[in-house]
Amino acid sequence: MTVLLCTDWHDRSAQEILNRYSRQFGASIWVHEATPLGSIACEPTHTFREGDPLAGEVQAFLIKSPHPEVAFYLAPARTLVVADALWGTPDGRLWIGSHEFCSRLPRLLEELAVETLLPSHAEPIVADAHAVLASIAIDRPEWTDEIS
Repeated sequence: MTVLLCTDWHDRSAQEILNRYSRQFGASIWVHEATPLGSIACEPTHTFREGDPLAGEVQAFLIKSPHPEVAFYLAPARTLVVADALWGTPDGRLWIGSHEFCSRLPRLLEELAVETLLPSHAEPIVADAHAVLASIAIDRPEWTDEIS
């Protein structure tokens, strides 16, 4: 069992999972080497870099700004998992939480077959995720007070 942290802000239950399952199932917590370790409440067992092999054929893509974050691509499921780089609006749209992620999107979409998008702060996109992400890369929707 492997826990992959997208960002240091999303460490809420990681230590509890490690404590509960490490002995029986060999649980581990993995964080990107750019993660500020002093800002997380768990004790990571491993660090990784972009390009390192991860469990389950997962690929990691570092998003450096404004706060270090990692987007994970789950190759067997053709799923992209994003923490704070994208946020949902009350009306169900997505807006950009990270301009660096948005600038990387065209290249990621060339390399990855994304069928499903799992943003941590929005509803999952289970159909046409590739097209939704391509639209975000072009339109670059940002949060405004006009979004209800």
